[in-house]
Amino acid sequence: ANRADGGLRDAESLLDQIIAFHAGEITVNTIAEVLGIMPKEQLFALDRAGKEGNHGFAFELAHQIFTQGKDIVHFVENLTEHFRNILLVKLSGKSAPFLSLSQAEREKYEASAKLYSQEQCMTILDFLIEAQNQIRFMPSTRIPLEALLMRIIRVHQRIPIDFLVRRLSELEEKLGS
Repeated sequence: ANRADGGLRDAESLLDQIIAFHAGEITVNTIAEVLGIMPKEQLFALDRAGKEGNHGFAFELAHQIFTQGKDIVHFVENLTEHFRNILLVKLSGKSAPFLSLSQAEREKYEASAKLYSQEQCMTILDFLIEAQNQIRFMPSTRIPLEALLMRIIRVHQRIPIDFLVRRLSELEEKLGS
């Protein structure tokens, strides 16, 4: 439904593709595989990698995307939606009525929201919006994707501006005394 972007004919066409390329029971994993969608678990793994400072995960994830033939533009769109959901959970809580998530997904997003500050989420969304505008027109997308994923992971190491301003004010007060 998300991939069809609200279009019934598009949804029917995607369903036809899934049926044509897969025999047997259709599951969420089947749909993700046939349509080239990265499983959401990988997005939550990116959150954990950032908190742990696991910079190598950026390259692992990019490698998976390229070797599995995932659609880069669609991946960045999913990543943007992922961080939007994290920000919404931070701002409104996991029970916000405008979040179209299952209860299990709400729990996962609540856990991921604890790994980020509101400022970090907004910074990452800025990165992603910029990337969406640029990736479509790049002849090679591997290095820009790796750089984007590294920027997302590195956001945990940035010192927030409000902290620096507060610390500078404290130092000025001490020097003035």
